[in-house]
Amino acid sequence: MLTSGAIYFLLMGLNHWETRYYFFMMVIYAGLAVHATARLLELGRARGLLRHGAYTLIPVSLVLVMWSTSLAYSWKDVARFHPFGTYATETDFYHLFAPDASRLADWRFPENPYQGPGYPAALAVVTKLTGDLFISGKWISITSAALVALLTFWLCSRLFGYWTGVGAATIVMVSGEYLRFTINATTDVFFLLLCLTTLAVFTSRWLPVPWRVALAAVAASLTYLTRYNGLFLLAACLFGIVVLDLFGRRLTERLGLAAVFVGVFLLTA
Repeated sequence: MLTSGAIYFLLMGLNHWETRYYFFMMVIYAGLAVHATARLLELGRARGLLRHGAYTLIPVSLVLVMWSTSLAYSWKDVARFHPFGTYATETDFYHLFAPDASRLADWRFPENPYQGPGYPAALAVVTKLTGDLFISGKWISITSAALVALLTFWLCSRLFGYWTGVGAATIVMVSGEYLRFTINATTDVFFLLLCLTTLAVFTSRWLPVPWRVALAAVAASLTYLTRYNGLFLLAACLFGIVVLDLFGRRLTERLGLAAVFVGVFLLTA
């Protein structure tokens, strides 16, 4: 997870500075912030400080402060009635994504030269249920946001511990810029969900390694088809397989798994 964050940061730092492009980093930062706070308190207690039971309220208080600050910042956007798209980011929805969703629904090729067909395809599928493209876009973002919170907890708790996962998920759910995008018909939260899904599958322990590699490759490819900067997942997963040896295999086996990942990724894309 940390390796993928480093690769993503290097990739995006070269060409984008808008906050919404760093939601993936937000998940990692939230986990690191809560973990660092908890570790400082543990070190203090180990050195004979902060032994009183009341000091256990410190991390809770810090999380509440971060939570309330983010919520206060974003409440004006969340509370606002949102019957149609905003000028800032949802112009892409009307100009690019909705037309491509209609084309895909009619079995025609998409024409957006900047992003892949992943998000318009999701729009086309959900619109079969809602009957309205913009409503579908908002529901995709809202549903993705809920699943992002769950995956943030799962990934951060596995990496840093249960309560760090709880704190990280709480912070992510109310982060100002992120919370505003959870009700916008944009690719941002959907893309984040696909990124975290890829990492969750890749690092899971309840599937055999070949299945983990293949399914993670499918998820990474779908992420790439949603936004082309999702290509960072290909580099991160290959680095994890070959260099970090996350699966504890011999070099020849690692190269074989890497070949499977690349093959499934290309086949899906």
